[in-house]
Amino acid sequence: MSEFSTASKSDLSEVANWISSPKQTREWAGPRVSYPIDKGKLPQQVEWSHAWSFCLANEEELVGFGQVVPKAEARLHLARLIVKPSFRGKGYGVELANSILSYALDQNPKTISLNVFRENKPAIELYKRLGFIAAEREPGDSKSDAQYMVYKT
Repeated sequence: MSEFSTASKSDLSEVANWISSPKQTREWAGPRVSYPIDKGKLPQQVEWSHAWSFCLANEEELVGFGQVVPKAEARLHLARLIVKPSFRGKGYGVELANSILSYALDQNPKTISLNVFRENKPAIELYKRLGFIAAEREPGDSKSDAQYMVYKT
């Protein structure tokens, strides 16, 4: 059984160890985090003080991480979801995404959004199964070549 809980900065530091290339960094955190990851700057780059950060752990270790970032007009944005490479394909991504989505829904937002790079087909399929659909980016959001999706209730 996995445990979903609030993440610590040491969890974030461990997550940085899972990322081994500029491409992986971009897919996980977008353009605001560069590779190699500077663990000292990482909390600021991922909006640690502004976002709600969560982790998923099994009995022995951290297996997943993700954030919910409050945005304007009662929108919550799911961000930086990642599963430890050795645990991918074992259902932890579904568990992590469901747990983070459930937390976001409990906050009664007007909208829930996320970005996912188009080449990340497994993540896109997961988000579609959870009820997300492709949408137009919100006015005022940073430009991105990632697919913008919103949760359809």
